[in-house]
Amino acid sequence: MKTTKRTAYKKGTKKKYKIPMPAREVVRKAILELEWPPGGLTIAETAKILAEKLGLSDEQKTAVKSSDNNVFRHSVVNEEFKHLVKEGVLEQPKGKGTPYFRVKPILDEVLETINEIVKASADGDYIYRGEPEHYKPVDEVSSSLYREYRDDIEADHFDIAVVQEEILREAREYTHHKMDDFELLATLQHHGDKTNLIDFTTDYLVALFFACDGEQEAPGRVILLQKQSEAYTVEKPPKTIRRAEIQKSIFVQAPKGFVKPDKVVSIPADLKSPLLEYLRRHHDISTKTIYNDLQGFIE
Repeated sequence: MKTTKRTAYKKGTKKKYKIPMPAREVVRKAILELEWPPGGLTIAETAKILAEKLGLSDEQKTAVKSSDNNVFRHSVVNEEFKHLVKEGVLEQPKGKGTPYFRVKPILDEVLETINEIVKASADGDYIYRGEPEHYKPVDEVSSSLYREYRDDIEADHFDIAVVQEEILREAREYTHHKMDDFELLATLQHHGDKTNLIDFTTDYLVALFFACDGEQEAPGRVILLQKQSEAYTVEKPPKTIRRAEIQKSIFVQAPKGFVKPDKVVSIPADLKSPLLEYLRRHHDISTKTIYNDLQGFIE
């Protein structure tokens, strides 16, 4: 869990010291993931719930300010409530000292995010890729083989096809049955080797899973790419790779080692957990179903 230092005071001596507390983005995410009761929540109630949810130590729970006010409740949770009220996410309709309420239910935000992807897909025949953060450079999606060499190559002299051909030649020495180039590349990719294949899926909900599954404190993204283009080729994985069928995988291979996204839908960090829960509950998309093989178990 990401933390930040807060000032606290020893009881009795009033000696000042620094204590690690959950960072603002961690607290914000935890607040938004709460199931808000019809009667709302006070800051005191929320602080108590979050202290348990975030696994705070006894020292973190009881640390006080110079005024003897609790640090976690008054400095951490209270500060984030102020930000959320200012942003219009929370409201306190009855004034100071009364419960807060969520202005927009979390399910509405989940459905709005999914609908944003649906709307972005309406004007073309797209394939999708989910990434748990906005990798740089943000205006390209690259293969693992390209990234292996990107920082060390001279673009005018680098031919990724030549490098990939060398990989295929060497890999064939370890194969026991005949496979064409694409099947061998797809198999290498499946087992984690670096190739010039870029994983996409024909199912935007699967892409959304990958955008949410990881880097919980950073925004993810769903990338939309036109299925047909002269800049790259698109091909389905061989049926021998069972996971590819479950994930509705499709591979993109670009001569330059990367493609430019046609559209990108950003996924807020604080919606990742609710989106994963929605996908699991309503579409049976989860870690267990997406990685439903022994390699997934090992990973």
